[in-house]
Amino acid sequence: MANIRELNTPHVILFLSANPSDTARLRVEREYRGIETQLERAQHRSSFRLHCHSAATPDSIQHAFRKHKPTIVHFPDTAKVREDCCSRIGTAMPN
Repeated sequence: MANIRELNTPHVILFLSANPSDTARLRVEREYRGIETQLERAQHRSSFRLHCHSAATPDSIQHAFRKHKPTIVHFPDTAKVREDCCSRIGTAMPN
């Protein structure tokens, strides 16, 4: 059974993106706005917090994880962005 803290703590969504080309950047921004819009329309919108972390570097990803403590990490639907972020997380996370 979930404890009270778990029930009262919103899910934190961390939207990670690298530094894609201009065309990919527009798709990433559109995807972020789409998620933001859907969360605003959701019945339980207070159960979620969305944080965007763009132009991610290994150090900044590590900082974002420590700062926001995400329960959900979202990679934009751009293969290059996802590849860049995944490789950065692998080097950024402490042992």
